[in-house]
Amino acid sequence: MDGAGVLDCQEPLTDATPTARDAALLACEGDEAANTGGKPKVPEGAEKTS
Repeated sequence: MDGAGVLDCQEPLTDATPTARDAALLACEGDEAANTGGKPKVPEGAEKTS
């Protein structure tokens, strides 16, 4: 099956197909909304350690 579309990495994916999620993983940086579900990136050094 062929398909086409536009993926905006700044928009969280909602109700996305597995193919759309795979496309986001390949096309977008790991911390962009399309890969994180819109959750904000944790500032460096602010990770919880305990």
